[in-house]
Amino acid sequence: MEIYTIQMGKWRRAKELGIEFVDTTWRNGNPAFSPIKEIVHGIKYSGLSQEEYTRRYNEILDQKQIDHREEWDRVVRLERVVVACMCRAGVFCHRHNLKDRLIAHAVSQGLTAMDAGELI
Repeated sequence: MEIYTIQMGKWRRAKELGIEFVDTTWRNGNPAFSPIKEIVHGIKYSGLSQEEYTRRYNEILDQKQIDHREEWDRVVRLERVVVACMCRAGVFCHRHNLKDRLIAHAVSQGLTAMDAGELI
């Protein structure tokens, strides 16, 4: 699996390249991977630190990996996938953490996974 990250507004690029696009936004994203509104708004508007956001998002992902196991397994078996959210490239964003978690999940399944970077 090659896994990319991308800003939502650039979704057409993934489509042009035939890469499966996974929306990971809290509002409309895939429930197997999306954060919750509380932490997204916390980091944007209430001073939640990156460290606390990451800790809480990892706790959420721990449960989502159990509750949505089939979706996690499906995604890591794709040849190429891009995880997307609203954040600009080059800034702190949960999609990078999710990418690392998906790579770890793929490896735990005996699959090859490669961080393919930000799709621009």
